[in-house]
Amino acid sequence: MHKGIVLLFIYFGLFSFEIQAQHEWYVGLRGGYNTLSASLNHTVLLTREATVQTFGPSGGLIIKYFPRPHLGLQAEFNFTQKGYITQFADPFDRAKSLFNYLELPFMFNVYLGKKKWQYMANMGPFVGWLLSHKTTGPFDEETFMNPRTTYLYDNARDRRLSYGLKVSGGLFREFSFGAFQVEGHITADLSNFLDPVTLDSGIPDNSHHTIYGISVAYLFFFGEKLQAVEN
Repeated sequence: MHKGIVLLFIYFGLFSFEIQAQHEWYVGLRGGYNTLSASLNHTVLLTREATVQTFGPSGGLIIKYFPRPHLGLQAEFNFTQKGYITQFADPFDRAKSLFNYLELPFMFNVYLGKKKWQYMANMGPFVGWLLSHKTTGPFDEETFMNPRTTYLYDNARDRRLSYGLKVSGGLFREFSFGAFQVEGHITADLSNFLDPVTLDSGIPDNSHHTIYGISVAYLFFFGEKLQAVEN
């Protein structure tokens, strides 16, 4: 974790000398919808828990900064919902777990093209903090109290901090009144959200969220236009 923080500072330090210049800036709002999934494995016991995908929203603030033509940074301040559905042995018993995170991705941003329509790709790390969690049924009390269900998230036991990698790609289009951005993205947690406590607890020691989604953003431009991206 400490190495990741150091790399993050180096990552932004590469561009720090450029921020004095008035180059291209975009600020706006984004919203989207995601397919949510999770991987729950016990690496010692070589077992895997059965989970099913579910769906949830995301949205927030987006900031884009370009110190050079076709190369810049994209930062986001997002509300992101993650989660999964646990399928028990009894097909009538299902537990839906939803996690609401505040996430801050910081990504390299690359554009291709010189006209108003731009192809773009983003990649970089994110950090997040769990705001709230909820698990809903239907399941009966006997199933819920069975030791097999100890892998369900426990607010008193498990982890709130998350970090990982976000990759996205899509289209960017400028107009006289602003700009629109449409992108598909993959966000993969590198951190575990369950705390196994001990290896013989039965709780998976490998637990990661993964989301696939699409979003639309509307942005305002300010700053100084870079010559290489003018029409």
